[in-house]
Amino acid sequence: MFKNVTPTMKRLIAFILAVIMLFGISGLVYINRDRGQSTAPVTEDEAALNDIYTSYNAVQLLLSQEKYDEVCSAADRLLAKITPEEYPEIYSDMYLKKACVDVINGNEESAFANTEEALRVTPGLQEAYMLRAGIYTDRGDYESAAAELEKYTEVSGDYSTYMNLGAWAMQTEDYEKAESCFSKYINNYLTPKGQYDDAWYYRGVCFLALEKYSEAAEDFKVCIDHEIKSDESLFNVALCHVLLEDYESAKTEFEQCVEKGINLEESKAYLELCNQMLKLEKEQN
Repeated sequence: MFKNVTPTMKRLIAFILAVIMLFGISGLVYINRDRGQSTAPVTEDEAALNDIYTSYNAVQLLLSQEKYDEVCSAADRLLAKITPEEYPEIYSDMYLKKACVDVINGNEESAFANTEEALRVTPGLQEAYMLRAGIYTDRGDYESAAAELEKYTEVSGDYSTYMNLGAWAMQTEDYEKAESCFSKYINNYLTPKGQYDDAWYYRGVCFLALEKYSEAAEDFKVCIDHEIKSDESLFNVALCHVLLEDYESAKTEFEQCVEKGINLEESKAYLELCNQMLKLEKEQN
């Protein structure tokens, strides 16, 4: 059911690792006086800042060279020179980078500890939540992964993650939560942009499971109009109309299913049922 709903988290975590490791902090100022224009000596504060800048670049260089065995010690040397109060962004970034190396080395517990320290200082650190979600997903712990993704969404406003959350809720047959997630994804990520994708179909399935047949039928109609799982949607909207006792609409749709060979035996059986119910209605009137 969930094939191609979203990119796999393994690919996503690889992307997050690359972003965290290779991109540094912008705006870090290096004091480099032009000797031809100024003879003033570098102050103690400027020298300290230059040392921090040099140490930070050293960590970035080791990461770019994939010398992961040396990254953590280099990060620790930098951390010894700063406090989280003075340099919260650098401090949290170092712990996050250490967590990335932990993931690469398969040391998940250390990765969690390092992300926790990064988040303690910088609670809005989006990448930390994504990294933790990726680790939990790799473990198959989708409930914990979903909780981390929800935290990520809270701080980032990136509603695309609700597609993952909806898919995971469906896997545990929590259709009420899944419907809520798909609705947030559709309302906040798709429709403002005028886009349509499989979320409409999966929300329709959730509505169907929750016995909200009118809502399900509307979503399946959207899918048909936008060629999203068209065959499945045509059969499902016909089924919704049977459950709503709208046998006339259902008959027309099941005739289309039979013509197209969609779930042929079931469609024929439902079509016969529709004909019988319409005949009965006519007799009663």
